Amino acid sequence: MSCFTSEKLILASFIYKFKESNFQKVIASHFVTRASQMLYNEIKYLRDTGSPVSYKSVTEAIRERICQKDLPEIAEVMHYIKNFYADVDFDYHYQVLDKERIRTEAISSLRSALKALCEEEPETVLEISTHMNKLAKIMSGQSTESYKMEELVQNFEDGLDYIQTLKKRRANYCEGISNFNGLPTGYKQLDATVGGFAKGTYNIIAASTSAGKTTYMMNCMMNMMRVNPDSKILFITLEMTPRQIFEKLIGAYAQIDSKRLVDGNITKTEQDLVEEVVNAKRNCSIVFDGSVPADINYIFSKTSELIRETGCDIVFIDYLTLIKPTGKFPNKHLEIDSLSKGLQHLAKKLNVPIVALAQLNRSLNNRLDSAPQLQDIRESGSIAEDADLVIMIDRPNRGKENDLTNVYIRKNRIYGTLGFIQMEFDKGRLIEIDPIQKKMQEINSGTDEFSQFSRD
Repeated sequence: MSCFTSEKLILASFIYKFKESNFQKVIASHFVTRASQMLYNEIKYLRDTGSPVSYKSVTEAIRERICQKDLPEIAEVMHYIKNFYADVDFDYHYQVLDKERIRTEAISSLRSALKALCEEEPETVLEISTHMNKLAKIMSGQSTESYKMEELVQNFEDGLDYIQTLKKRRANYCEGISNFNGLPTGYKQLDATVGGFAKGTYNIIAASTSAGKTTYMMNCMMNMMRVNPDSKILFITLEMTPRQIFEKLIGAYAQIDSKRLVDGNITKTEQDLVEEVVNAKRNCSIVFDGSVPADINYIFSKTSELIRETGCDIVFIDYLTLIKPTGKFPNKHLEIDSLSKGLQHLAKKLNVPIVALAQLNRSLNNRLDSAPQLQDIRESGSIAEDADLVIMIDRPNRGKENDLTNVYIRKNRIYGTLGFIQMEFDKGRLIEIDPIQKKMQEINSGTDEFSQFSRD
């Protein structure tokens, strides 16, 4: 359960069944959202002034003490609480909030340490030492497995080496040298935003049916081979056969529509080109696996086998919801939750990036704004929560003359930066549109947004 839900339930427990012993455990920093913090402060005000705490008294305090502009935010939380009548497991939800508070404070302290490292001052080593001691004190009060201090310190046990590494990165940045360390997708704008597919990460590419997500995934794979011909790739296809995937890949390389390859509708020149591409890519280290049904255990064993024998740089899965579940689940939602967490664990355990395709809800097509959001991923909210990177694809003008593909970076846990990139289809390939070049074309053709103000 998310901390956003837990903080609302904690507030509900105070309003409907106030216990002083429980209230004393909680402080304002336990709450993530501003609305919940303000509501907590109103409950604290009633408690400190000796007034009874109830839904009515809290509502009256809000009306009297809260600014008008803040009321909509608090009203949303109060509406949730008003419709909640069940008993709250306070201890469980308190642990959720306390764990998140500790994590937030730890990250804040670490950021301060990193900021100190970026300053070219003699006391840099002392600064990092001071902040790490603070971090140790914060974390030592938590005994859960996720926050054992020895596990955290393991990554920082040689602080001097880390300082030298960070100084080198800073020098590279100042000189315009990239510190890029993920597997490049081959798309310049995308790589600049997300840093590529980093080791040990779980990545999602989501789109509606026939929006081009498989094509996008194959283009990423094709670009990787172009940048590094020695890339070792595992492509697990659960929807199409390995032969179909291979034909789409060759078609994209040769810039020939894959349907024409299937129909045999090609010229002699194009046939020679296909033979040339096939011979050139004969030694590429790509393994196409179409074993159906495949479960998490099979994907683990297959990837482990490749790592032992030839190495494996990245795993592509087409697509997530076609993976066979390893047990029985009461509904599809829980089944997909289990698969998503399995892939997340697999990526970390094998230290390879896993890129899986996911479907979007069909209801998205009925919205005026078709730009997909994280909550539009079909059948599970856990996919967006578990993933380190979520890329979403939208083709609002599919089948029309201006058939552009909008690529949204909706989640980016490693680098944090979100963004929007436009691409276009060209004979089975997805090509980035340079925003500067596009703007210049619009200005030259008189179709830019300022043309209406120009004088004849």
